[in-house]
Amino acid sequence: WYQRRVREAVVSTQSTGSLINEEVEKQWQKRVNQWQMEREARRRMTEEMVEIRRKQIAEKLEMQQKEQDGLLRERDELKAAYSEHERLEAEKVKRTKERNLGYQDDLRSQMAYGEAIKKREVEEKTRELQMQNFAEDAYQTKLATALERPVSCSGPHLRRRSPRTLR
Repeated sequence: WYQRRVREAVVSTQSTGSLINEEVEKQWQKRVNQWQMEREARRRMTEEMVEIRRKQIAEKLEMQQKEQDGLLRERDELKAAYSEHERLEAEKVKRTKERNLGYQDDLRSQMAYGEAIKKREVEEKTRELQMQNFAEDAYQTKLATALERPVSCSGPHLRRRSPRTLR
């Protein structure tokens, strides 16, 4: 009976040991599986985070490119507007200069016309003055001649004489 018990105890110990070993093996296998699943979950999560970050960077680069394109377009529009403004200003200055030159020509022609009129007036007054001087000289000459001749007071008055006798 004792040997049987010892055998049973040995078998039981062996079976307990093998059960414990099996249980330990199962526990270890369970832990290894758990670790592998956790490692796989971390790997997938890291890949997902990398993909999300890559998409964010791509979106940010796309937005920056769109913004840069918009700024370039705006710069080109401003350049075009500035060129147009400069062209219009140049045309305005040109028209103003042409108009001013036209005014200058008009004023010069008016001044020349006024000077020509004044010159004619001066020439006419000079001619009139010369004619007056000539008439004055002729008058003074006649007066001097008349004063040099003795006039008799016995005859009729000069205005009463007949026009034939005055000559």
